[in-house]
This record gives sequence, structure tokens and C-alpha cells, in this order.
Amino acid sequence: MNENLISLIEEQTFLNFTGRLNVLEREKNMHLGAIFFHEGDVINCEYHNSKGMEALESLFFLEFERTSLKFVIEPEMVSVEVRKIHYPFKTLKKKIESFIEVTSGQHAKAPPMHIRLGINSSIVSNGQSLTSDEFDVLKTICDYNKVEEIYDNCMLVRHKITNALVKLRKKKAIKVIK
Repeated sequence: MNENLISLIEEQTFLNFTGRLNVLEREKNMHLGAIFFHEGDVINCEYHNSKGMEALESLFFLEFERTSLKFVIEPEMVSVEVRKIHYPFKTLKKKIESFIEVTSGQHAKAPPMHIRLGINSSIVSNGQSLTSDEFDVLKTICDYNKVEEIYDNCMLVRHKITNALVKLRKKKAIKVIK
């Protein structure tokens, strides 16, 4: 049976579950993140270097991108002190649906993984302002210029990297290296 993430969360909420729902990459069985429940409430999520709603949104974005995911439910004691998510399930579901709707167009905007990017030095001399996400992506480009490497090594979650790359391209702060 191939269940999706939202139905599993809904099921655990209904069952008043306490523990974690581990999210793994199906092919390699690699642990990607976890969703933590306390007495049926989603109280936290971890993915990459993020926690809370940002991490939960990222896991849904992975599923939306059709990444082959596997889910493992693991009962365990979870302290409410780790709570970073404070929404009842219905509100949480609406927020996730809204997030997916907003970010669904980003997938088409992402650059091809095989190209190499460089920083356009004019951004420094023009004194254009950058967001912290854009700055983090530029720092990553200094060390890794292939798009695939940028996604693998940047500390931001995937959809924020895509968003920053799109904004940097519009600002003409990055260029394709041949």
C-alpha cells in the first residue's frame, strides 16, 4: 500500500499517537527527516537543518516533487518541550495545502541540475541588497558551482534555494558558466 504523508499524519492524529513518523528515501533507505507526535498532535518536524513548520513544508515539497519516499512509524516517548508546531490538524492541513499551491510553480523555475553557475561581480559593485537566503546561496556558489552541488551543500531547504536562485537570476547576480 502506497500511502501519502498527509493521510499518515491524519491517521496518527486520529489514533492519538505519540512517537515519530520517520521519512526515508525509498531507493537508498536513507533517513531524510521525522515528524514528531504527542498524543495525536504534530508538535515538531526535522528535515535537513530545519525544524518546525519549515521542515514539515520541505517534506511535503519532497513528496510533491514525486520523490520516492518511505514512511516508518516508531512509537516512543516524545516530550512536549520540543514543540515547535502549535496548530491543530485541520489548520495544519490547510497551511500545507496552501504552501504546496504557492510552491508548485517553483519546480518549473529551478535551473537544470547539470549547469554551472558563477557570481556576477557587478552585484557587489552595484551594492544591491540581498536577502539572507540569497546570500547563503551565493556563499554556496563560491564553493560549489554546479546546480546539483548547490542543492546538496547549501544549508537552506530545497524550495528556498530554488526561490533564491530565481531571485538572484532576476537581479542578474548569477550567470551560467560554459
